[in-house]
Amino acid sequence: MEKQGDSYIKEIERAKFHEERGKINCECYACEEQKKIRSEIIAKRKKIIADYEKEQKASEKNQSW
Repeated sequence: MEKQGDSYIKEIERAKFHEERGKINCECYACEEQKKIRSEIIAKRKKIIADYEKEQKASEKNQSW
């Protein structure tokens, strides 16, 4: 319960910080980590989509023979 309360207090403090400064172009540690994670996810998603499209093209070539 104590850890949960501490994390809740941190979230409140972060929300107050964002209200005061504005969250656009925020450089706090939480926003920076979220940006890094999002960019990694987007890169993985693009790679998966590219691999899938290559497989689809290869299977289309095999079926047309």
